[in-house]
Amino acid sequence: MKKTAVAGGLLLIASLAGCSEMTNEEEFQADVKGQAINTNFPDGYFHLFVKDSFSDHISFQNMKELDNDYETEIYLIALTENTAIYHSNFENPQSYKNLPEDSLYVGNEIEINFEEDFSPSMQKKSTDYEDIFALNPVYTANEIFIHNMTLADVKKLHSPEKGKAAITVLDKEPYPVTSEDPVMKQINELREKRELNLSVRDYSVSGMYLHESYFDVEELDFSHEPTYLFTTGDGEIKTTGDQDEAVEWLRAFGEKNDG
Repeated sequence: MKKTAVAGGLLLIASLAGCSEMTNEEEFQADVKGQAINTNFPDGYFHLFVKDSFSDHISFQNMKELDNDYETEIYLIALTENTAIYHSNFENPQSYKNLPEDSLYVGNEIEINFEEDFSPSMQKKSTDYEDIFALNPVYTANEIFIHNMTLADVKKLHSPEKGKAAITVLDKEPYPVTSEDPVMKQINELREKRELNLSVRDYSVSGMYLHESYFDVEELDFSHEPTYLFTTGDGEIKTTGDQDEAVEWLRAFGEKNDG
């Protein structure tokens, strides 16, 4: 079973009469920080991923096979009318029922403090994916702070293992990348000409939704639709709106590693 950790986000403070506004995130006293595994909260709860046996951050690239020693730190977070949700993009704290659309993504780090006393807990899970979300500790969120996504967050989300490369096609209307997509056809043509010195195990190409949170990352340009995000396990990360350029980065990576 492949591990498909997904992150989502949380919601912040409900606007209450007499509630003072928090203007500095340093004032926020968190019990825990992590990533939300769900990004829609109409039912008033979500799962918070803190860490597991492999990492303290969700990744779209480094999927692992679960074994009998797999452990996670995941909490079921309950939201109430009094839960206050903060974000640097909000003028005022929000309730989960009024959270602006696209204000939270898997890549956003979120911090929470709880109504109850908090005790960290790692739990052993079975290799059944469904078990990851079962019987996790439940806490009621008092306040939530959503951080802007950073360059480091994008690297953690999208970088493959060391020695490998990845192209992620980000668009407002994502689609599964297949062998019939233009970017894959171009890559496969290089392979047929023996101009791509990479095994199919050494690179990946995927398509994903271009969430608003990416635009908070000042070091990268996500203004193109689609945007091609190129990452390597050696720390290289860059974007382009030009498919040819993205494929050339992949070809050059294979040439460098081969030499």
